[in-house]
Amino acid sequence: MRAEDTEQEQSQPQQEDRDSIWSIPLGRRALYFGLFTLYASAGIGFLLWYEIFGHTADTWQQTVLSITQGICVTTVGAAGLALLTIEGPENVMVVADYLRKRLIEPLEERRRQEAEQRQREALERGLAEGRAEGRAEGEAQTQAAWEAWNERRVAAEASGEPFDEPPPGTSSTKGE
Repeated sequence: MRAEDTEQEQSQPQQEDRDSIWSIPLGRRALYFGLFTLYASAGIGFLLWYEIFGHTADTWQQTVLSITQGICVTTVGAAGLALLTIEGPENVMVVADYLRKRLIEPLEERRRQEAEQRQREALERGLAEGRAEGRAEGEAQTQAAWEAWNERRVAAEASGEPFDEPPPGTSSTKGE
């Protein structure tokens, strides 16, 4: 039963189905033909007015020929204009997507890469500054340890006491 339902759903035309790439979707055909009729009627009406009242020196055969030629051109133009009116917004989105992928996304990618590069450079500068500060602080601590050890050694020598404390940074003091 499910397979039959699915098969029936697939065989029935949907609102957005097309017979070919050049056809109008089913849901838009009434709107298309309404616009086509409006555009064609307006174009043919203007053509008739122009040919009958604008060219008074023509013979009736020339006027009929001009009207026939004009109707052909006007009908094709009305069909194209109606199609453009109906399908235009979707086509604009296709063009907009193309331009976004072609122009905007590469710019955004370049900006993102530049921002990442700036972050990496800032991090490296911060690490370098941190290392320099750490070295300076370590040197100051080492200098203070040596000065304190030397003061104790000089004080022991001055008082005549034996001084057997190892200097700072040796293995017996464990780096202190």
